Amino acid sequence: MSGSYITRYKSIPSDISVSRLYFNAMKLCLLSLLVLSSAFSQTFAQSSDPDTMSDEELVDALMQASGFDLSLLDVWYGIEESINAERELASGEATKVRQLLRAGFYGERLVSEYRNRLSRDLNNSHATRVITFLQSETGQHILEKETREANATDAELQDFAASFDPHDSSSSVRVELVRTMMSETQAMENTTAILHALYSNLLLTANAAENEPSGRMSDSEFEATSGLIRSQLDQQIGQYIIISMLYTFRDADISHLEAYNDHLRSDAGRWYTSTLHDILIEVLEDAHQTVRNEIRLTDS
Repeated sequence: MSGSYITRYKSIPSDISVSRLYFNAMKLCLLSLLVLSSAFSQTFAQSSDPDTMSDEELVDALMQASGFDLSLLDVWYGIEESINAERELASGEATKVRQLLRAGFYGERLVSEYRNRLSRDLNNSHATRVITFLQSETGQHILEKETREANATDAELQDFAASFDPHDSSSSVRVELVRTMMSETQAMENTTAILHALYSNLLLTANAAENEPSGRMSDSEFEATSGLIRSQLDQQIGQYIIISMLYTFRDADISHLEAYNDHLRSDAGRWYTSTLHDILIEVLEDAHQTVRNEIRLTDS
């Protein structure tokens, strides 16, 4: 490897584009809405009585409702696509990067780790209230909007952003409601955490695959670069997410958005949001440490 794969991450430009992220940020945004997702079918939501669900069934329902059962699988697909698209990695280096990342970030492993922790932290009372909300008229209304826009393209979002006036009096209430949703669901924090995990661990393993020791980053250089990546994501993801959410809920009934925010601010809603966020951070950190351990084993 020439070293340019590593070098270009040492000086990431401040205008790094969302369109060049390893992963489709719109889908990650929808993943991070936490309470509803297209993975949770309307039939399932309407036909199941949460009061009679076993712990296992509640965990199944919450995994589907959050979208993590599918989205964590997509993390590995995104990694695979990134490795395959990276022309500066030689065949043997790409194989090593894939092997190292697979140890921590393989999709089925992430889902299993997440599910085990959700079972550990399950609060039956709060979980039942979350599922009950999904079955409500508001829950179904919000679900319908998210399902409809799950595959929105960047071009559609750009056209919407160009035409949407957030200062228009007819839009101001919707903007404030969506901003509250974004905050309450920790959408930016979750999206940034996943993208940062992808960026930093691809960098970490590419560095480990560098054949020439002189071409490798030191630990301090890696930590500094990883911090820079995180800082730039923090600066740029928020605007993308707010546009994505405004587009998704551009014609949602205001009364349903208000009821959705009320649910998010309830004890059950905040338990769900904080629990899923904390578990996500825990699972990503565990995957990162597993990759680091794998690097140590292969280097020994």
